[in-house]
Amino acid sequence: MKTVEVHLGYFKQGDDLNDCVEEMGNNIGALCRLYERLESVIKHIGLICWVCTDMESGVEIDADTHYIAITCEDAAAQRLVDEGLACFPEYEDEE
Repeated sequence: MKTVEVHLGYFKQGDDLNDCVEEMGNNIGALCRLYERLESVIKHIGLICWVCTDMESGVEIDADTHYIAITCEDAAAQRLVDEGLACFPEYEDEE
């Protein structure tokens, strides 16, 4: 079993919209940019689900305020990393 970290392109609703306002101006374009970001996050989560779906019973998820980790079979963890959906933690426990 390996643990990988997931980094989504979403932080806080107000902060994320403010980033879009700074990029697009204070107009409907900012909302559209936020919509595109959220669509991307949903796609990212969907792809993770697709990769892990066959191992549902062997997948553990740990989440906190700014942290999402998935522990799963080594091959699935490597696939998540190879597909750019997750990364191995900067630190790894020696087994």
